[in-house]
Amino acid sequence: MKSKRAFIGFDGFVDTIIRVVDYHDDSGKVYINSIGDFGRRILDASGKSTNIEFETVCKKIGGNGPLLSEALRKFGVDTTYIGTIDHEIFSKFSADNNATSIGRPGETQALEFGDGKIILGEMYSVAEIDLGCILQHIGGQNFIETLHSCDLMCFVNWTMLTKLNGILEFILDEMVGEGKIFFFDLADPAKRTVADIRSICDIMGKFNKLGKVILGVNLKEAARLLSVLGGNEQVSEARESIASAAKMIREDVGIHACFVHANTMAAGYDGTSAFVDGYFSPHPKISTGAGDHFNAGFLSEYIGNSDILAALHSGSATARYYVDNADSPNVAQMQQARLA
Repeated sequence: MKSKRAFIGFDGFVDTIIRVVDYHDDSGKVYINSIGDFGRRILDASGKSTNIEFETVCKKIGGNGPLLSEALRKFGVDTTYIGTIDHEIFSKFSADNNATSIGRPGETQALEFGDGKIILGEMYSVAEIDLGCILQHIGGQNFIETLHSCDLMCFVNWTMLTKLNGILEFILDEMVGEGKIFFFDLADPAKRTVADIRSICDIMGKFNKLGKVILGVNLKEAARLLSVLGGNEQVSEARESIASAAKMIREDVGIHACFVHANTMAAGYDGTSAFVDGYFSPHPKISTGAGDHFNAGFLSEYIGNSDILAALHSGSATARYYVDNADSPNVAQMQQARLA
């Protein structure tokens, strides 16, 4: 894997991971375990007031790009990162990932529950990142030379990087990418318009003419895409449903491959359909970043052998290890998680 090189961009956040306290008893704090229970606590305060206690679990680097880059690096991929990481918390990450900062990171508070998470965010410079930022900090020629040197290019958090399309159009005009893999993670496009989503689908189709485009989505993202593309927007955590969604999205967008990951299973389609399950973690230590780690596991396998079933297993095992240990695995740890 040392011979593989990856470029990742362009976001960056400082993440505060939080648990929400339900009440105190003789044994200590008891936490609210579900988003539904948390929602009812808030609704019960309507017309009155309430006090909700937060407990900070940790503060760490965040953002789809940094988490993906660091996870790929631990698998032996030579990573180059460009993003909004102008903060001391990113100092080690920057050195390890050949990183360049182009702005101040956003900040998120991730309220984690047993059945999901609620992300509260402040964008700062993340939403303002555009081609001009890259040209100012790096220069167009250096940027393109960096991309040409990589086997894998990862463009993530499209939803929050509202000016990313301009960067991608510049790359399309400048790149010759035969044999390269382009990975896209839209990152919850629910707050982007139908026209916006259609525009990024069109761009992904153009990139597929330069190489192989892979799109990774979760259940919610798959449903949103299918609703825009004119398909059935009801996607359930069932084998037939997510397998069908992966195939429909891949064919409608006109890309090489699409995979859909859920809590208990994942499916993908690249001309061949594949499905895995059995990696569910009943007691996760952390959930924020699980999708990014799935992406890293999938990509680290796929860029080596283009085996979509093996890639789904690696993605699932990587995410499982991460949520169980609150840390990115190395290759041996991921492989052990596959056998567990």
